Amino acid sequence: MKHIKHIITALAACAITASAQVTLEIEHTEKSAFTSQSDVKLIQILKIAGQEIPTKSLQKFTVKSTTGKRAANGTLNTLATFTQWAGQWNFPGGIEMKFSTDAPNAKAPHHADLQQRRLTK
Repeated sequence: MKHIKHIITALAACAITASAQVTLEIEHTEKSAFTSQSDVKLIQILKIAGQEIPTKSLQKFTVKSTTGKRAANGTLNTLATFTQWAGQWNFPGGIEMKFSTDAPNAKAPHHADLQQRRLTK
């Protein structure tokens, strides 16, 4: 039994000393550009006073990243520009919001229109 305790202690000590610190760095190439797209889907149910309240958020981002020339001090700047963003949010009571950079000046439905839609459902 004593041998098992010593073996377990030795294994635990080796496991602790075997861990290493790792540094992760993003390495950009000078004078380069790339475009990335992110899709975010969030569905949550809030529980307030025992009542479940569902909310939903769907978003899509397109980002263009442009890297410049390396400065004399070794730094490298990257400019991230959101080229497209579309989102849809759903809240309790049938409230829905939408936004898209394709139609940034689109008008939201009038409150009376929302009330009429609720009454006709």
